[in-house]
Amino acid sequence: MKAVAKRTHPGALVLDDPFRASSPAFKAEAFTDIMLSTFEAELDSLAELIGADRRAASTEALLRRYMTAEEVYQDIEEGFRRIQLKMLMLSDKLAGDSSQGDNSGQ
Repeated sequence: MKAVAKRTHPGALVLDDPFRASSPAFKAEAFTDIMLSTFEAELDSLAELIGADRRAASTEALLRRYMTAEEVYQDIEEGFRRIQLKMLMLSDKLAGDSSQGDNSGQ
């Protein structure tokens, strides 16, 4: 079975089977969507538990889950900063190459 990419809105691709995606970028996007939605579901679950019973907020298991979620968030935030910097550097290089290409004909 071949992975099928479909657009849900302009610029966004959704893969029916992320394990069979044809390029590293598509795989990364698919796995990122899975990871972020799973992490968000965990946060929703924690908020629901705390909202259901205030005493539950002090349980050791709940606090451990929260601490783990906080560590995951910090890892995501750190990774995002690195990726953002690399994207900016890549954009600058592409813009520089484009302007050099435009100037070479003059």
